[in-house]
Amino acid sequence: EGRLSAPRTLRIRRAGHDLAAVGDAVLVADGSGVSSYSLADGDLLSSVEICGRPRRIFVDGDRAYVVGLLRLVVLDVADPSAPGRRREVSLVARRDGGLGVGSGGRCGFVERALDRLCEATGACGAFGRSAAAYHEGKLFLHLLGTVHVLDMRDDIGPLVLASVPVGYVSEMAVEPPFVYANGVCHQTFVVAELPDGSWAEVGEHDVEEFADGVLGLDHWVVHVDGARLEIGSIQ
Repeated sequence: EGRLSAPRTLRIRRAGHDLAAVGDAVLVADGSGVSSYSLADGDLLSSVEICGRPRRIFVDGDRAYVVGLLRLVVLDVADPSAPGRRREVSLVARRDGGLGVGSGGRCGFVERALDRLCEATGACGAFGRSAAAYHEGKLFLHLLGTVHVLDMRDDIGPLVLASVPVGYVSEMAVEPPFVYANGVCHQTFVVAELPDGSWAEVGEHDVEEFADGVLGLDHWVVHVDGARLEIGSIQ
């Protein structure tokens, strides 16, 4: 009804980077993986360990896409109280600016060390995997100054549709056919799908921090401004 309320508070065991509600549970991307909590009473239902710290989680039907620094994990959430690992792939920036997608493999020392360094320096918020978005089968990731568009609908594995250099960004939001990416210097880049199916940067938005902390919910938009929540209707 356009009003924010807090009918209950759930205590989680670790600080969460991101969360998503599915059924009667909430999935929390925390320090060691993804934990499932009951929305009714906050009980911990189950947890899935993931290499490194997961930073974003998107739910679409019976799938949850968990985005880490160098990994992408697809979970089966048909039973949200017991999510199971469906697929795990590694994400590597190529020299030509593209994105390499391979098998997840073993979680090695170097990968864990890079993840800890990114967390300790705060670089993940400015340059890393905190900048991601999802819409209707497409996952948008940022890595080293480039926005990558992945098609997640193929059961064989994610297909990289495009890689668009935009510079370093801290947040992204999707309003088809546009993707808005907040630059670290307070400009917002606009990436769009062109009529021929390719993707390109098409300009900059004139509203600073257009996509910063914005969540779309039905015909409402919720904006996070520090410790303040604001809600408004979509125009």
